[in-house]
Amino acid sequence: MLEKVADSIKHGYKEASSYAHKKLDESKRLTYIAMRNAELKKLYSELGELYYKEVKFNEPMLNAKKIITKIENTKRHWEDKLNSEAVESDEYSQEVKYTTINKNKPNFKFCQECNVGNSINATQCEHCGARL
Repeated sequence: MLEKVADSIKHGYKEASSYAHKKLDESKRLTYIAMRNAELKKLYSELGELYYKEVKFNEPMLNAKKIITKIENTKRHWEDKLNSEAVESDEYSQEVKYTTINKNKPNFKFCQECNVGNSINATQCEHCGARL
C-alpha cells in the first residue's frame, strides 16, 4: 500500500515537473521573441530614419548596408537561439529517483534577478541566465 502511494507521489511529481519545464520553456521562448522584436524594431527605426533623411534632405544612406547586415545577423542569431532552446527542452530527464525536504538545508537557490528557484548546484539561473 505504501509503495502505491509512493509511486503515485512520484508520478505526480514527474507530471508537475514536466509541466513546469514546459511552461518555463514557453516563457523563455516568448521572452526571446520579445527581445528579438525589440532589437529589430530599433534597427528598422534607424533604417527608416536614414531613408527619411535621404528623401527629405538628400543625405546619402551611408550606413544602410551596415544596418541591413545587423538586421540579418540579429534575425539569424535569435533563430539559432530559439532552435537551440527547443533542442535543450527535449533533453529534460523524466526520471525522478527521490525527493526529500530538509528544513535545515535549502533545496533551491533563488535567483536575485527573477526570483526563480534553481537547483542547489546551479551556478546560473535556468530562467534568466543571471549568475547565482
